[in-house]
Amino acid sequence: MLVTTQPRDLTQDTIDYLEKCILKTNPDGAMLCLSNYQIPASKANYEGIQQKKGPAFYEAGSDSGGMTAYFYYKSSNQDIYLMSFWLQDFSSCFKINKIKWEKMLNYAC
Repeated sequence: MLVTTQPRDLTQDTIDYLEKCILKTNPDGAMLCLSNYQIPASKANYEGIQQKKGPAFYEAGSDSGGMTAYFYYKSSNQDIYLMSFWLQDFSSCFKINKIKWEKMLNYAC
């Protein structure tokens, strides 16, 4: 499954839903794993979302089975989260630590 490099359109209802998801999880929790072949597009989307002002939602990738999808979300307060959705239902998120995340995205085997 390829990762799209286009941002998703956000309505106020969607923004409110995503903000509520962040509040009901531990956003400082463990990091999630992305499929290695998706790293270049995920890196491009991470760089793109950093440039956005206000809420933004970009695809980050998926697990190898495609059942879990990951998205970058830039919140109203400008924090960036990696959000996990299992079969289109929100399951978890974590607040991205910029230095650690950029090291992970630049890692080469």
